[in-house]
Amino acid sequence: SPREHWDRYRHDEIDMPRVAPIAPADLDEHSRWLRLAHAQDDYTVTDEHIRNARHAYYGMVSYVDDKIGRILTTLKDCGLSDDTVILFVGDHGEMLGERGMWFKQTFFEWSARVPMMISAPGIAPRRVGAPVSLVDLMPTLLDLATDGHPPETVDPCDGRSLVDLMDGHDQGADRIVISEYSSEGVCAASRMVRDRRHKYIHTRGLPPMLFDLEADPDELSNLASRPESADLLQRFASLATRDWDPERVHQRILASQKRRLFLAEAARRTPGYPNWAYQPFVDESRRYVRGGGSDGPTGTKGRARFPYVEPAPSNPARSS
Repeated sequence: SPREHWDRYRHDEIDMPRVAPIAPADLDEHSRWLRLAHAQDDYTVTDEHIRNARHAYYGMVSYVDDKIGRILTTLKDCGLSDDTVILFVGDHGEMLGERGMWFKQTFFEWSARVPMMISAPGIAPRRVGAPVSLVDLMPTLLDLATDGHPPETVDPCDGRSLVDLMDGHDQGADRIVISEYSSEGVCAASRMVRDRRHKYIHTRGLPPMLFDLEADPDELSNLASRPESADLLQRFASLATRDWDPERVHQRILASQKRRLFLAEAARRTPGYPNWAYQPFVDESRRYVRGGGSDGPTGTKGRARFPYVEPAPSNPARSS
């Protein structure tokens, strides 16, 4: 139950954010956009609010951990644990009060960095410090599934297989990660380029940001304006824009917004104003197992059971 997972943590031991709230005037412009979008000026967030939110978040992590444990136990019970590739990843992080910020939508580490754990037969566990991306998952799975001989993809593949990192044959010194954001809460498209040590953030119309994550893990010192950063800044700017034109992206966003606003206003004037939320149609004939025989649904269900059990043969026909 939710209470069970909350109770795994002592409320007075919940850690508070490592970086205190930053005054709005001292925030970068991208963060100010998000502050306005989240209506943070309309609410007073107390220390107890923050502690409650972080306590609940840890409880939810434990809830997910329990669910994963059930899946792993089932794989073991079915005799499949030694022949299964297991991945645990997240699609985004959570600021969770750091810098006075909440939600995701930003490139700071608490939001942009996600867990990635991979277990595969024949590969010993190790920690990898190289930056990797979720787009690396598909080529990694293809590599593992074909024992290092993946098929040629129909379209170009942005990611790179992680198998050489996983087995220690590659230290990932040349790896970079690129991430983009141009959605809710911000006024311009952004792109982040991250290597093992540095992070570069380019937002259309705004000065760039550059952080040394080894010397400044909390990303409090923007190095972009320092003369000694000029070469590094030029390198990252070239990587960020080699296949990404912020002006062209901006025009496409405006055209999309105009098109969607027109459709929404036109739909609003009709008597049957549509709800754009997905409403699935449920075909009840497919929700239940009915019928019998080896070729019917019951037989199909039996063949799909893990571990598979061969059905008992029927008795030979008797002659009268």
